[in-house]
Amino acid sequence: GAGMSLRDATMRARGFVRAALRAAPGLGKGNGPLGIHSDFLPYLSAVEPSE
Repeated sequence: GAGMSLRDATMRARGFVRAALRAAPGLGKGNGPLGIHSDFLPYLSAVEPSE
């Protein structure tokens, strides 16, 4: 998002991609779209790597 540090923006983007993968229809069954319309915000705390 605008005004975010590079680290924060990267962490948010990674969380979005991980949540989209979790919400992908047919995950693990060949090619297909990510679940980009998932509500990814609740997943961010679950997918952020520990430091």
